[in-house]
Amino acid sequence: MNVTARDFDAMLLLTYAPPPDTNLPAYEDWLRSDDNPFFNAVPGIVEYTNWKIVAGAPADFPYSYFDFMGIESVNAVDEVWQNEALQEFATAFRRKWRVVPAHVYLCERLAVPKHPRTNHVIFLPGETSAGQSMADYDTWRVIRSVRGDLRFEKFDMRFISDRGEFDQVRTRPASPPSVALLGECIASPD
Repeated sequence: MNVTARDFDAMLLLTYAPPPDTNLPAYEDWLRSDDNPFFNAVPGIVEYTNWKIVAGAPADFPYSYFDFMGIESVNAVDEVWQNEALQEFATAFRRKWRVVPAHVYLCERLAVPKHPRTNHVIFLPGETSAGQSMADYDTWRVIRSVRGDLRFEKFDMRFISDRGEFDQVRTRPASPPSVALLGECIASPD
């Protein structure tokens, strides 16, 4: 799968974990066949992608999947999130899969990446007070929580083509990140 970037400077970040008894291959097929096409057709959504955490999550980490929902602007959040068709789809989704987004964050881009989109992304949640952003990373500030509590204030992300880059980030001698996740794209509009 080749993930093609679309431009957006505002997004909703959704984090969640399916129940332990979920048939994950069937769930991921459903993300590709139903969920992703639906959300990418909602007015105000620029791009919606589904990701699975494949490495780096500590045992007590509260979610195993996340979605990037690029929206037209920070001001479009209510129009998108309260869309009647979206709400109906979300209700049916929760009934079918028993998955409820643990956290939904409204975010704005602070720094633009230099790397093209790929099927893997390094995701580094953190605090704005923890220092400057990672060089060559796409940096996002969490404006507010739309659902759930605020777990981090910003995050850096970088699309990579070689998973070895993820290991380098996790083991770098100068201030390794406290949490470094590797996400794999499950579904995208392309």
